[in-house]
Amino acid sequence: MPTEYTKDQLWKLYDKLPSELQEAVFSEENANHINDICERHAVPKEKIPQIAKLVGRVLMGVLPPENFQEALEKDGGVKNDSAKNIAHEVNRFI
Repeated sequence: MPTEYTKDQLWKLYDKLPSELQEAVFSEENANHINDICERHAVPKEKIPQIAKLVGRVLMGVLPPENFQEALEKDGGVKNDSAKNIAHEVNRFI
């Protein structure tokens, strides 16, 4: 699977998801969880959208959960300890 997807490719993948996952991708509750988790771990506000994007990629199946922490570090610019804690909390709450 490619690491970058076009918007069209992502929408096609989204349309194939079960309704529960479709709801989770755009859930206000999950957005609030992501925001709260990022605040607890002092993630700068400008990085929160990237973290949310990575969570969405996991929910859509294009980012394996076992690669989420590494993606937080590499793509999200989060330090190792924080990335580990964020990944754990995202797994727990979302």
